[in-house]
Amino acid sequence: MKKSYFSLGFFFALGLIVSTMILTGTYKETRSVNTITVKGYAEKAIVSDKANWTAKVQVIGVDLGGTVAQLKMNMDRVKSYLRNYGIAMDEIDIYPVNTRYQYETNQNGYNTNTIIGTIASQSIEVTSSDVEIIKNVSVDIASLIQEGIDIESYSPRYDFTGLNDMKMELLGIATENAYERAKVIAENGDSDVGTLKYASQGVFQITSSGSNEVSDYGIVDQSSINKLAKAVVTAEFAID
Repeated sequence: MKKSYFSLGFFFALGLIVSTMILTGTYKETRSVNTITVKGYAEKAIVSDKANWTAKVQVIGVDLGGTVAQLKMNMDRVKSYLRNYGIAMDEIDIYPVNTRYQYETNQNGYNTNTIIGTIASQSIEVTSSDVEIIKNVSVDIASLIQEGIDIESYSPRYDFTGLNDMKMELLGIATENAYERAKVIAENGDSDVGTLKYASQGVFQITSSGSNEVSDYGIVDQSSINKLAKAVVTAEFAID
């Protein structure tokens, strides 16, 4: 008699497990059928409104005092060059002077204790909202080199300061684009798009204008004045 009760209990429990599995599978299938996942895209042309340019001036001389004095003269000439382009003094940062000695080397290529010269260098950085002026300053720097000034010029960096607000705007447009794409797909299946169930931001990147460059990690171009901002959103909608 006990064996009979055990058998009935066992099969009853097994039936509950199987029923639960069937119901769960049906729910997942229904949920999958009643939603649609699409990607939305948005892009906008932007113009950099901030630029940064850095250069380093160097002088090689015999005695340290004379080398530093020549460096000061060369830096004054660089500052005059910048003022001629309309750069204000509060847009210029001058960094401390760096100095070092040059030592005579022996036949094995190792430095000795004999000083044969000195080197003095100083960096200058310009930040301005007039990106065209910075561009011209960096391009025409060759005129200083022709005067005999040893200056190492780095490529300007161009940025867009309204990036955060523009990013929010593009994400909104990309979400709307995802909704329109979902509508097209749903209409072909004789369905209507319902509420937004889930959304996530994809790659957001800023490339130079006309560039087709794409990266999984996103790109933020600083080499161009004219740029193109792009946003991607993945969205899941209910289907009625």
